[in-house]
Amino acid sequence: MKDADKRFPFRCETRGDVTVLHCGATHYHADSFAPLGRALSAAAEQAGPGGLVVDLSGVVLFSSTALRALRAAHLERERQGRRIVAAGGGELVSGVLKFAPFIPYYQNLEEAVAAAGRGAAE
Repeated sequence: MKDADKRFPFRCETRGDVTVLHCGATHYHADSFAPLGRALSAAAEQAGPGGLVVDLSGVVLFSSTALRALRAAHLERERQGRRIVAAGGGELVSGVLKFAPFIPYYQNLEEAVAAAGRGAAE
């Protein structure tokens, strides 16, 4: 495991047909680009037919560089006919995600999981 990966831990969970990627750090910035990209790719690979939810609960800073990793994951999921949504996070996180209309954003993880599951059926 690379040092950067240790600073940016991730955990995957399956909820029905939806995969949830829990982000374990509080700050995602330039140093997190590669680990976040790897975690998003790994979560997408193990994801079932439903959507992928990126759980940002506990995250207080999400930079434009981290947003780039999320955008790349979105484009890949879109090519596969699947969706990715984001949930949780502090005020700065929701502020950054306002500029990312390609990623549906929910304050609540449960709402995001429900939306990701509905998206799979559409």
